[in-house]
Amino acid sequence: MSFNNRDEAMELNAKVLVLDDEPLVRLLICSKLEQAGAQVSEAGCCAEAIKLMRNTTFDAALFDYRLPDGNGIDVVRLLRKEEFSLPIAMLSGEAADLEEETVNDLGICAVFPKPPDVALIAKTLAREAGCSPVKETVRVGRYAYFKADPSESENRPEWEEQDWLAVDFSAWSSESLPSSMPDSFRRPRRGLAVVGANPDLRNYFDSLDLNIEFVAGVDELAALSRRPTTPLERAALLETVQPGSPTESHA
Repeated sequence: MSFNNRDEAMELNAKVLVLDDEPLVRLLICSKLEQAGAQVSEAGCCAEAIKLMRNTTFDAALFDYRLPDGNGIDVVRLLRKEEFSLPIAMLSGEAADLEEETVNDLGICAVFPKPPDVALIAKTLAREAGCSPVKETVRVGRYAYFKADPSESENRPEWEEQDWLAVDFSAWSSESLPSSMPDSFRRPRRGLAVVGANPDLRNYFDSLDLNIEFVAGVDELAALSRRPTTPLERAALLETVQPGSPTESHA
């Protein structure tokens, strides 16, 4: 069994808060940021964003300017007074009207116009959050995504290293799978998805009596990644954040 890894790319392996009152804009931005590897939280108003910031550690944030209960600049100003120093970018249909002096004084790392160029946003936030180019598996939301190659039979170590795993079997026919695969699938993990399996293979995975999600393709996998997690899963995700005092978390 072999897997195709992508070439070196900027991976946004960071926790990001997206503040925007337009649900469709949030959906677009969050989906793309998750595909870049980010763990994304959403807020639709200033009050919600401030509450999330005070209760969760984030590596970077993207705030819309005009919001139903204020504007993004006011939120940044409040957070800076509370000594939050994470990189924050702004998104605005009036980007040209934001005063450069205010942007610089508040340490806003970038101002993006609407409609958003999400690829540029992801690249900028990755750079500002200190993410470096890495060579690793493709990520779709919280899942590490591997494309299984039926032409080879060896098992790659990445099977055992990923907590969230999605394996694409779209290239497989009905031939038997390697006997070592079930052992790899039985490794404890928080989420396991099988992508693009034909009916025979799907029946095979069903026979393993495992909690496997089945999706037709990467788009459905991205939607699966955005599904609300259980309290236990959320607690497990929070354990991946480095511990530290409140002051250290803001640095």
